[in-house]
Parts: sequence; structure tokens; C-alpha cells
Amino acid sequence: MWFYETKIGIFTIRERSGKYHVYFDGEDLGSYDTPWQASEDLAGGRMPTLSCGVDTATLGIAPHTDQWLKLIHGRPLGNKTAQHRQSGEKSQ
Repeated sequence: MWFYETKIGIFTIRERSGKYHVYFDGEDLGSYDTPWQASEDLAGGRMPTLSCGVDTATLGIAPHTDQWLKLIHGRPLGNKTAQHRQSGEKSQ
């Protein structure tokens, strides 16, 4: 599972039934064959407009999942958060 924090909340990409689904605020925004397709479409605004009316292209979402926080078995992969990866700040 991948997480990306934005000014309006956290987006997640989760595997379900062999597909990768993008979620925001409990809403399933679509399914993809790969997680990178999901993150690229989300970053590029190639998604349905969110129920809050925001276009995801305006949120500065990283297009590549290697810039997202990845959890494996409930633990972060690496020692940085998604926010730190985005801003270049050091972990505390």
C-alpha cells in the first residue's frame, strides 16, 4: 500500500483483487493494472473530479510511486515519510 499526503488529505493506492485502486476520503477513484499507472494518472489529473471539487493535477502529487510512502505489513519501507520525501526534509 502506498500513501501520499497533500494539503487536502491523504491519497492511497491499494491492491485489491489483482488491481491497484486509488482511494481518497473513503472513495475509490479507479483501478489500474500497476501502481505506477495509478500514481501517474492521479498526479496528472486524469481522474474523476473529487467529490470536494478539487482537480488532483493541482495538488503537486508525485507521479512516481517511489516518491510515495510505501507500507509493507503495516510498516513504512525506508525511514522517510511521504511528506519528507516530497519536501526533502530529514526524518526526526
